[in-house]
Amino acid sequence: MEVKTRRSLQFGEPFESVDSMKQKRIVKLAHFYMAKKKIKNINVRFDVVSLWVDDSWNVKEIQVIKNAF
Repeated sequence: MEVKTRRSLQFGEPFESVDSMKQKRIVKLAHFYMAKKKIKNINVRFDVVSLWVDDSWNVKEIQVIKNAF
């Protein structure tokens, strides 16, 4: 799961920062972890959670994108 937080749209939607390069790094790290722990034959799901917060960092909105990549 990748969690991204934004206070404004200045840099886009929170989930938009999980671009293809970041996705590749997350998948590579997951494969490394699974190999190190000898985890085999399981399905893996990558979710992205977008958080919108106000200027005081109070959460205003949460969006969960299951199977994001």
